[in-house]
Amino acid sequence: MHRPTAETPTCPRRPRAAPWGRRWVLRLAGLGALATAIAAVAAVHAKEPQKDDRAVVTMAGLRVHRDGSSTLYVELTRPVPVDVEAGDNGIVFKLREAKVPFRNNRNPLLSQHLSSVVKSARLVSRERDVALEVELRKPAKPRHELVSRPGGAATLEIEFPPAGG
Repeated sequence: MHRPTAETPTCPRRPRAAPWGRRWVLRLAGLGALATAIAAVAAVHAKEPQKDDRAVVTMAGLRVHRDGSSTLYVELTRPVPVDVEAGDNGIVFKLREAKVPFRNNRNPLLSQHLSSVVKSARLVSRERDVALEVELRKPAKPRHELVSRPGGAATLEIEFPPAGG
């Protein structure tokens, strides 16, 4: 223990800080900031994510038959309303409330080397809908039908007449 002498002045003793003193206040302030950050993250994650209930286009394809006719088809996870818009050199089939989640399904179906009225077809996303854009070699009047499949799935089948007639 230090005893005061003539050469060493006496120093008043510093009072000991209470356990809830300055250090604890800083710790509590740090915990308050942490609690605020956790509350902000929880508020972001507490929001219900928007459920996307649109039908999914799983694949599209083209079949050319022996008689020269062809069938263009689009497979979906569930039935959707279909609108048809005829243009000068093609037809657009609008699949309402559908989406194409896989980029590969948006690649065009090229059929220039096949004996079909269909020159090419591709799926294009348009807001909440999907457009099947069909380019034709010559004007044609196809017929289309949405066929229900087991498990709630559906297939849009588009029948084109033979290329020669």
